[in-house]
Amino acid sequence: MNIAAEKWYSAVKKRTSRRQYHKKLIEKRKIKDLQTFIKAVNEEFFGLRIQLIQKSVEDVFTGVVGNYGKVSGAPAYLTFIADPELKHAQEKLGYAGEAVILEATSLGLGSCWISGTFDQKEVDSDLNLRDKEKIYAVSPLGYPEDRPTITERILKAVVSSNKRLPLKELVLNEIDPDWPEWVMTALETARQAPSAMNRQPWRFRVGENTIRMLLKGKNVDPRKTKRLDCGIAMLHLEIGALKEGVRGDWEYFEGQNVARFTANI
Repeated sequence: MNIAAEKWYSAVKKRTSRRQYHKKLIEKRKIKDLQTFIKAVNEEFFGLRIQLIQKSVEDVFTGVVGNYGKVSGAPAYLTFIADPELKHAQEKLGYAGEAVILEATSLGLGSCWISGTFDQKEVDSDLNLRDKEKIYAVSPLGYPEDRPTITERILKAVVSSNKRLPLKELVLNEIDPDWPEWVMTALETARQAPSAMNRQPWRFRVGENTIRMLLKGKNVDPRKTKRLDCGIAMLHLEIGALKEGVRGDWEYFEGQNVARFTANI
């Protein structure tokens, strides 16, 4: 994927999960630009499909943490779909999907990854799902209210969604002050990745010109979306490395090991 490092790094800093939106329609130009980008992503990632649906989200989202954080007002939403039999489907979908989210952020649009509390039948009716395809997540898309509403602020307090663990709790090594700048920027950018209920299910181990991502604990239940969360963090990590001028490649693993980024140095 051709990563727009500077633009998406800026989007990482700006983006927050938003659930309540103005009912203002998204301009046709922005829809066209985003659809063009989504088409390119879908063509690059075989077995994945991201689709933008232009309709009110009122019947799509069924609420988050009870009535707090209920999604409303957005004039469109994104769906993130994959064939479960695709190897490393969730990691790749999180990676590709976050690229779309950050591109939307750069267009001034708000979003929120949601993997559980949406009406499956309602979303199914908006799609033509192919054999074996599964909807892993959705996101509202639109212009957020000017400032978070009281319900959004309560939700953030409930799930600590504004808080991120410090790097010393996410990196399994002892942090070395002599690590290259690209390593620290990559780790910090990955630390800022969104995850369900802000659980940050990833851990990192730094090696010589490598950063390995592992699942926290030993829960590798394939029905959970922790690996999708890891895919989101993988893109953030790569954006951080590119911000410092370092390119690299990912190698995927099974089980508790998720993937390893190797810098081309």
